[in-house]
Amino acid sequence: MWLHRDRNAGSPATIGMFLYLNRGWTAEDGGLLQMWRRSPSTAPPDNVVRWTHDKDLRLDFLQRPDLDVEVGDEHNQLATYHFALIEQIVPAFNRVVVCDFVSDPAYHSVTPGQSKIRYDITQRFY
Repeated sequence: MWLHRDRNAGSPATIGMFLYLNRGWTAEDGGLLQMWRRSPSTAPPDNVVRWTHDKDLRLDFLQRPDLDVEVGDEHNQLATYHFALIEQIVPAFNRVVVCDFVSDPAYHSVTPGQSKIRYDITQRFY
């Protein structure tokens, strides 16, 4: 899943919760929830990863620990930021992750999975 945030002008969510339902899941299976820290970008335009509407695009670039990416900001406008990976969370059975979308934008993504199907329940609170 492309790097994004769940709180913006069109979605005023304050908290997000993810409950994972994957027995025997390991990091090697992919599908890791990644949390990113945003800062201003100084990258030249040729080094920026940009959104594409190509549905077959693999998100392998998410394997890098830092990126310069064009993403939607809090006003739903595209902007370029530098992102540093701060955490990768394995979607293991009965694991719950809670994100505070108010005090921290909680930019996140999901790494490409292998052949297994990943199950979770996602809840947003407004």
